[in-house]
Amino acid sequence: KYARKEVGLCDMIPQIKKVEYLEGETPFDGTLPDVVRVSGKPDGWYRIVADGRLGIEAADHSGEVYALNTLERMARDGKVPNVRIEDWPDVPFRVMMLSLSGMFYPVDDLKQTIDIMSRYRMNTLHLHLSDDSGWRIAIDGLPELTEYGAVHHLPVKLEDGTYFERDGLMMSGMDDGYENGYYTREQFVDIIRYAESKAV
Repeated sequence: KYARKEVGLCDMIPQIKKVEYLEGETPFDGTLPDVVRVSGKPDGWYRIVADGRLGIEAADHSGEVYALNTLERMARDGKVPNVRIEDWPDVPFRVMMLSLSGMFYPVDDLKQTIDIMSRYRMNTLHLHLSDDSGWRIAIDGLPELTEYGAVHHLPVKLEDGTYFERDGLMMSGMDDGYENGYYTREQFVDIIRYAESKAV
């Protein structure tokens, strides 16, 4: 009933604004050549010209990251198709919220989330690190915040039918090892620097 369109190398999510296919291929080893900065363009803007050589222009660091993401997604066997691409994000605030207070994620898992966000041009990661479900970041001088707030236990049921959270907070329903944990100051600085490198 519906014609099925063949998916091309530049058919990505989010959709690229301008694509012009050329003949041939250009070597690509996974690294960007020298990037020319261009003023007067939207944040995140970039242009790729692959015509036997690889040329990249970008408005800012975000544009460089998005250009590299696009090239990585087009690459096959160390080459990209010869193409001219111009692209930029439609809106300035592209956010994902992750509630770590209720469900803790180790640093490597959080970095993987940042990688995925960058691939889809999302630029803001909103983290819930503390609320009534838990406290997930160490604060110098207040160790009890994580000693109590980063640990979930089965509650103690009292004779009157109420529950007592003796050694930590009540579990939210999952018991797979992701309930407990917090980030040290050094880990959190590492996460922030990683996110900045990925334009998130």
